[in-house]
Amino acid sequence: MNTQTFMTIALAIISIAGALVSAYLIPWIKNNISAKDMETIVFWVRFAVRCADQLFTPEQWEQKKQYVLGYIIDMAAKIGIKLSEEDINVLIEAAVNEIHHGGEING
Repeated sequence: MNTQTFMTIALAIISIAGALVSAYLIPWIKNNISAKDMETIVFWVRFAVRCADQLFTPEQWEQKKQYVLGYIIDMAAKIGIKLSEEDINVLIEAAVNEIHHGGEING
């Protein structure tokens, strides 16, 4: 399988995953976190994702993800919001989908 075909398939899978995250997992997380805390953490996730987009190239996606994950773990701890790494990953994927496809993190 050539690289272009692989990338096309990978992007399609990411898009579908982003849609599923936005439709099902974000509302679930919102039900388990106060509205104010959710608004705060979504702001910081969007901020961190945009920063990572500026700091790293598309080929450095692993570094982007680790940068955002580390930033959000630190920020959540500082402001007293308890999130699992899985919850943060869901929010990151939703923010990436929002940026790349013009959608919104909703629920």
